[in-house]
Amino acid sequence: MEHGTKRRLAAILSADVAGFSRLMGRDEVGTHDTLTAHRRVTDPLIVEHYGRVVSTAGDSILAEFPSAVEAVSCAVEIQGRLAQENVDLPPDRQMRFRIGINLGDVIVDGADIFGDGVNVAARLQAMAEPGGICIAGSVHEQVRNKLDLSYRSLGHQKAKNIAERVQAFSIATSPSIRPLAPTRKTLSRAALGAAALSVAVLGVVALMRWDNRPIAVPTPDSRRVEVALRPPLTLGKPAVAVLPFANLSGDPGQGYFSDGLTEDLIDALGRFSGLSVIARTAVAQYKGGMPSPEEVGRALNVAYLVEGSVRKAGDSVRVTAQLTDVMSGVHLWSDRFNGEIKDVFAMQDAIASRIASALAIRVSQSEQERALAKPTENLAAYDLLLHGRESFAQGSRTANREARNLFARAIALDPRYASAHAALGWTYYEEVKSGWTEFLEDVLTKAQSAAQRALELDASAANARRLLGMLYLLRGRYELAIAELDRAIEINPSDAESHAGRGGVLMWAGRSDEAIGALQTAYRLDPNLVTPGASMNFGLAYYLQARFEDAVRVLERGLLREHNPLYRGYIYAGLAAAYAQLGRAEEAARALEALRTLQPFFGMDSFLNQLKATADRTLFDDGLRKAGLY
Repeated sequence: MEHGTKRRLAAILSADVAGFSRLMGRDEVGTHDTLTAHRRVTDPLIVEHYGRVVSTAGDSILAEFPSAVEAVSCAVEIQGRLAQENVDLPPDRQMRFRIGINLGDVIVDGADIFGDGVNVAARLQAMAEPGGICIAGSVHEQVRNKLDLSYRSLGHQKAKNIAERVQAFSIATSPSIRPLAPTRKTLSRAALGAAALSVAVLGVVALMRWDNRPIAVPTPDSRRVEVALRPPLTLGKPAVAVLPFANLSGDPGQGYFSDGLTEDLIDALGRFSGLSVIARTAVAQYKGGMPSPEEVGRALNVAYLVEGSVRKAGDSVRVTAQLTDVMSGVHLWSDRFNGEIKDVFAMQDAIASRIASALAIRVSQSEQERALAKPTENLAAYDLLLHGRESFAQGSRTANREARNLFARAIALDPRYASAHAALGWTYYEEVKSGWTEFLEDVLTKAQSAAQRALELDASAANARRLLGMLYLLRGRYELAIAELDRAIEINPSDAESHAGRGGVLMWAGRSDEAIGALQTAYRLDPNLVTPGASMNFGLAYYLQARFEDAVRVLERGLLREHNPLYRGYIYAGLAAAYAQLGRAEEAARALEALRTLQPFFGMDSFLNQLKATADRTLFDDGLRKAGLY
């Protein structure tokens, strides 16, 4: 391979204009103007989704992304936005792109990329319908459980100059809000409140989970797109990502142990105020892969990487770890730790301390003690906690019950295990939030008791502080909620979920300007934040600041990723109000129709009453009236 060339895995997007030669033959100047206008849409969207435009010869676009999810999300948004742009054009000027996306190995030579990975993307593009998207089977595998889209298998297709047949899928594309069939049905203000009691309880609960993905918005005084959530994490603080430690035990069933070690190390490093640490959910995408430090650094916006492996056999465990400077590729520190399972906490302590030392972090004695505190003396209890975390992460009712049982067993083995008490509390919270119980008050009381018990045992249990903050929000006690979340952030400044939770509380509490800053911090720390509701809170905060264009952009993005019907209802309500304020009456009407279809008895009064500030309620009421809700 020539000097300056290297390989990497990338998601490649290839696009061109269907019938471009015919359009040029009919009207060269008009076609060029339309293409230029469309490129003002496509190129910023690629940047928003962390992509890079590689080349733009003629009517074609070649771009690469560090994530298949971002590549597909970008393609869907491009097709939706361009469909809206075409509506305003005469039929003979309308321009439709075909997009193909592949996930594969590419050869990198300077700013260019080559190889079969690129060629397959081009072949998939040729298979796409005008205005459509065609993806490879490898891309479908990455996105099918992450993006709520309609996929249709095209089978294994023969592609020109490609040795093996290519498995292909098409994606149904449409604008962010799909047009619904006209209806004469209207909802009065009284009808919307018919089921107010049950919806109000669920509505309050629905405010408590924050969504998961990088959000980029335009500045309020410009049409130019800014990647608002990509600046360095915190000036003066080294930004670190701990990649999932590899399970080398030879038993896939031991993966929970390496995952638990990774999560605990992230938590320990996050408690050093001199570090900014990327959240676990943001690095989970790299599990089982071998990305280059440069690739991860660019995708997560970090300067340093921690990588490692765990080999567990019987009562013995070996942990290897290394710290890498992303820019230079130099290993700043590496070590191997051998011992028995009972030594695992000492290994975590040693790794965290040596990383801090390698980065020349000045750590106070109290910070060090707080970060490296041993959670329990009982290794069986720790093992149960790790298994419980694995079950809890699945998000189903059955898995939640299984996690609760595992956490309870851990507490039975060590009644003073604060982390297990906090984890138990979260299972009760999840039960209420997901509508799995009719006994709301009883379950909320159990969640609060578990959080308070955890804090009695360990006042620095940030996870318990965050849980208590969420519970206070459910009860409408905003100031207490903010105070608990502030304490959680003080304990662990790198906890993205605490920053996101704080942003949500601030929005409902009438402090939407501060909410925007808190949510931006959350997304900087975790570009792939997975807790539902963050985009909803972010968009509503922008609306309450009268930044209606920003609200629309964020809320439209939220529709691609939010699955909870009640959250989606709030998003549609926010979109209807924002569209109406912008004078986009047809889009406001479609948003309302989507809301009515999704939630026929949506409690708008209960929604508005959750806003503490009278001015916020008035602004939302004004937008919804203009949209035609009542």
